[in-house]
Amino acid sequence: GGGGGSEGSEDGIEEGIASIEGRLEGLGASRGHRDVTAQAAASADAPYVLLGVISNPPNFKQRALLRRFNAQTGGRRGDGRVPGRGPQVGVEFVVGSEHHKTPPARLSQKLAAEADQFGDLRFVAAREAIPNVGKASEKSAAWWLSAPRRSSAEFFCKTDDDSLIHNAHLAASLRAAAAAAGGGDGPLVMLSYIRWRGWLPHYDFQACGGGWGGPLDAIRQMEDPANHCARAEGPFPQGTGTLTCMSRALALLTARDERFGEWLAVARARNDYGAPCQTAAACAAHPPATHMWHHEDAGVSYNVWRSLARGIAASTGDGSPSA
Repeated sequence: GGGGGSEGSEDGIEEGIASIEGRLEGLGASRGHRDVTAQAAASADAPYVLLGVISNPPNFKQRALLRRFNAQTGGRRGDGRVPGRGPQVGVEFVVGSEHHKTPPARLSQKLAAEADQFGDLRFVAAREAIPNVGKASEKSAAWWLSAPRRSSAEFFCKTDDDSLIHNAHLAASLRAAAAAAGGGDGPLVMLSYIRWRGWLPHYDFQACGGGWGGPLDAIRQMEDPANHCARAEGPFPQGTGTLTCMSRALALLTARDERFGEWLAVARARNDYGAPCQTAAACAAHPPATHMWHHEDAGVSYNVWRSLARGIAASTGDGSPSA
């Protein structure tokens, strides 16, 4: 969940494209797909899955590669579905509508041309080139806050432009997860390569404790005085940057939580007034009052967990969890 995909060398990208295209021949998926615009699709034509690919604006070649791969693996641009084709994935590339400083004029012109040509760039209310190592944090949060409100997809998934997702397999996995979760008013499903984390509350913007060892290991880390996690909340399941998916019910619950919007507003202010930092260690060393949100995936998952906890508390009358 760093910068929305690495830029990489042109030679390395070309080799990757050639290697992957060579493997696509045996997939048997049709290359044909109709062009659609990336407009709101709160209708029966919405995709089963809306996949937001967090992308660094200069990564034109990565996006070109992913478009070719998506055409082979059941993905479609924007919010469209081909009737009778079964599970469909709408793919949009997520970029910020603003720049933290002044964007290069040539880059802006090329992005505008790409948007006109392909119709699959989703500009969200966030900034590019923010001054900390969590380059994608603003636009990731902005996408999660907006996507469930403008699309009636059954699942919402976030990935990065340096990840390769087989869209037909993704849709099949999510259908299986939804069936296992049961019906009701809508299953509350998160699908990802889950790790467990703790988080310091009250706009400290800092993960504290946890990792790949499961919830009990995370609790032990949070309780270890050496880690200074006495105030941390959790542990909670954290989705990882390669792929995190939420069912419509869970995504809407999170998007409608006003405190998530407040969280993003404070994070934007910190990016304006905090000290720039380009490594996780340097960012983590900042004092709480000026700490910038640099861990995109843990921060989003913390807000999902808070939103779910508040929803449960509200429905049972047990009061609201702490902010």
